[in-house]
Amino acid sequence: MVEGLIERLEKAVKCGEVSKRFTKEDVKAWVADNDIRKSNGQVYARLSIGSILHNSDKDKRRGSNKNRKVLRSEKVGRDLFYEFV
Repeated sequence: MVEGLIERLEKAVKCGEVSKRFTKEDVKAWVADNDIRKSNGQVYARLSIGSILHNSDKDKRRGSNKNRKVLRSEKVGRDLFYEFV
């Protein structure tokens, strides 16, 4: 099975590569710094990273997306922080 961005991010959080509480910008930097790519070898578009995080948030409405709801978000000032639940 090929791991998606959320699964790889979860492993990175567990091993301390990414902070337990992270922002979209933290994830974008981690993806760029570690050359994280989609299963087809293409790079993740910067805008798609935010969408993937949003669609994986337990607090967001279920829509038509099939993402696992494994994140919880909290707005602190102007920043939106995510963490795995």
